Amino acid sequence: TTDWQDWTTVERTVYLPAGMQTLRINILSGGFNLNWINLARAIDDNDAPSVPQNLSISSTSSSITFNWSASTDNVGVAGYIVRIGSSSNITVTDTSYTFTGLSADTNYTCYVSAFDDAGNQSATASKNASTDADTGGDFELLIEAENYYTMSGIQTENCSEGGLNVGWIDNSDWFDFIIDVPETGTYTIEYRLASESSNGHFRFDTNQGNTVLDDVSVPSTGGWQNWTTVTSTVELTKGQMTVGVFAFSGGFNVNWIKISK
Repeated sequence: TTDWQDWTTVERTVYLPAGMQTLRINILSGGFNLNWINLARAIDDNDAPSVPQNLSISSTSSSITFNWSASTDNVGVAGYIVRIGSSSNITVTDTSYTFTGLSADTNYTCYVSAFDDAGNQSATASKNASTDADTGGDFELLIEAENYYTMSGIQTENCSEGGLNVGWIDNSDWFDFIIDVPETGTYTIEYRLASESSNGHFRFDTNQGNTVLDDVSVPSTGGWQNWTTVTSTVELTKGQMTVGVFAFSGGFNVNWIKISK
C-alpha cells in the first residue's frame, strides 16, 4: 500500500465448520500492519455461470488461439476450463488461450466452460479448428540482448522496458548469440535500440565476423532508455548459426533483437 498507514482491504473466501472456532494468524513474512478482520457468511451459490459465447479461432501451423466472450454469474466467474481434443483440462482466468505444439494441417476441436468459486460449472461450448499447412513460415525468434553467448567489452543494466539491456558499448565491442534457423531464406530482423546521439553504427554478422548480414546506423532516440525499433532484412542459412553485433561506433544500447519470417 506504499505506507504503514495507507490501508486497503483484501477479501478471501474460507470454509468454516459450524460452532466455536479458534482462529490464528500465522505470519510467514512480516512487514505489514493489520487493522481488522471481518467475517461474513458468503451467499449460498448454486447457480452456474453462463456458457461462454462468441467463440473464435486463429491459427498457425503449430498453434491454435481460442477466444471467447466473458461469461456471467450471479456472484462472479472464477475462471474457465479449456482443452483441445482429448487433452487434459487447463484452467485459465483470461478469455483466450493458445494451444501450442500442434501438428500442421490438422483438424481439432476446442472446448471451454466457465466455473465460479462455489464450484458450479457451466455447460461446455466447443468450436472446430484446424492448424495451417506448414509452409516454412510462422517463425519468430526474440533474442534478449543480455542473453548473449559470448561478448567483449559490453555490460548490462536495468531496462525501462523490463529486465536488462546491453549497454556501455564502445568502438569494437561485440556480443554473439547461437540461433537455430528453420530454413534458408530472407528474414525480417528488428533491433530495439536507444541512444542519446546518432553516432552509433554496428553490423549484424556471422562466421566470426567474416560475413556481414546487415549494417545498421543507430538513430538518436533522445535518451539511453528511450527505445525505438529499427527494421531490416537479412539472409540466413538453415541450421545452427552464431550471429552477433559488432560496434563500429559505440554509444548505443540494445534491448532485444527479433528475427521473423
